[in-house]
Amino acid sequence: MLKFFQTKKYFSFLLLIVVFFLILTVAVRADDDEEDDEEEKSSPAQTYTTTSTRVITLPDSDGDGILDKNDPHPKMAEIYIVEDANSNGIVDKFEQ
Repeated sequence: MLKFFQTKKYFSFLLLIVVFFLILTVAVRADDDEEDDEEEKSSPAQTYTTTSTRVITLPDSDGDGILDKNDPHPKMAEIYIVEDANSNGIVDKFEQ
């Protein structure tokens, strides 16, 4: 009979240790889950910005710096066009 009580003591002690480790394991897992939740909440959303470059070539046939769509003489540079309204041989913008 004494042997039965000794094994029952050991069995109770062993059972107590197993229950203790199970409770400890559940507590540690719950703590890890809380840390994971905190990490997910604290990590901000990342914003990605992309930049693209597109080259647009606008026509300027005579190379005078005025685009063809705004140039009254797109085939001849404006520097070579002179006006002499009174026909005296002097360019009008130099007569003033």
